Amino acid sequence: MKANHKKRVSAKRFLNPCFLKHHLSAFSEALAKKGFTPLTIRGYVDSVAHFGGWLQKRGKLISDIDLDCVNEFAAHHCSCQGGRRKDTVSRKYVKRVLTFVMYLDEQRVIEVKTNVNEPMPALLTQFATYLEERGLRPLTVKRYQRSMLLLLPKLGTSTEKYDITVDHRTR
Repeated sequence: MKANHKKRVSAKRFLNPCFLKHHLSAFSEALAKKGFTPLTIRGYVDSVAHFGGWLQKRGKLISDIDLDCVNEFAAHHCSCQGGRRKDTVSRKYVKRVLTFVMYLDEQRVIEVKTNVNEPMPALLTQFATYLEERGLRPLTVKRYQRSMLLLLPKLGTSTEKYDITVDHRTR
């Protein structure tokens, strides 16, 4: 199975991951070890390959990758290579790229900076404590905190207005 998995990752694609190829290969192996299906891994590989091609087209380096870069990718008017039917990328597509970027951060390939000048909101500190008390690994807690840091500005500061329908505003 492992040899078959490597064959899929290195197969010729419409989108070239460029300088992310080595890291993408390691990432896809990590996903396989976690039990992700080949179809799911293919979705991640395609998303990250697109991201890599987009980065190279813009002359960016691996050291340029940060959350702002992911947001730029999410908002780009897509005319990249590949068989895309739309000129935008989906939230799911961007989430896969963000997962890869967080993987690069965890592997210490890059350092993803969140609002360093601002202290962690008390709500997120409480959230992290809650997750740690339930046995989540520190890396998982850190990933969830970062995701929430991205989400909170979209939700606004008025916590009494948070409800299940708020998710529709963030799409």
